[in-house]
Amino acid sequence: MTWKRAVYVALMTAGVALSARGAHAEESAAAATQEVALTGGHEMFRVPADWKVERAAAEKELERWHVKLPGDLGTADILCGKYTPAREEVVATAAIAWQFPGAEFEAKPIPLTMRRIWGPESAEWLEIATVRMSKRRGYLLVLRVARTVADTVRPAFVEAAKSFESTRPDAPGVPREYKSVARDGYLYLLHPAVAEADIDPLHKLFLAVEGPIAERYGGVP
Repeated sequence: MTWKRAVYVALMTAGVALSARGAHAEESAAAATQEVALTGGHEMFRVPADWKVERAAAEKELERWHVKLPGDLGTADILCGKYTPAREEVVATAAIAWQFPGAEFEAKPIPLTMRRIWGPESAEWLEIATVRMSKRRGYLLVLRVARTVADTVRPAFVEAAKSFESTRPDAPGVPREYKSVARDGYLYLLHPAVAEADIDPLHKLFLAVEGPIAERYGGVP
């Protein structure tokens, strides 16, 4: 075996080992979580495997799950459902905060709205909400948990929100003749009768609305 052949074999072996290790890491990460699906199974998100999740009575238009957290963290509630006003995650989540005096908003690592509420037995809880977009559909995902353990539980909720996905098609479906135009992170789908220049005023308005939010809370993720 020549030295080139030996190096090639060594690199390929290392590559296979790294690939196997990466696949194993992904399998381990998946095993450490469990899937929670909305009715119909088209939308789902993943939560830690050691959370004991049970479906509970719906709250208005939101599906609800009761969660027994590990150790002495107590219990929590997760709510999720369609959120039709949403067109963009940051603005939609911030708009929720504006509805409640005293609510806080954070744009990173994902947009979150937080407000204090009263939980079971008049305990002070924290409601953490985020709007997620999938296939141009908006969904509201909410965690309600005792304020004393909220900082401990919140990272897992953030990861659950990041994992949210839908198997539904785009809503509404995009006609084939429509033209796709991307600008500054926004995607416009133009009817054949609409020229690219026609979206300039609308795009300027979007940037004007986004500007103050980005200045206060950081750039849109």
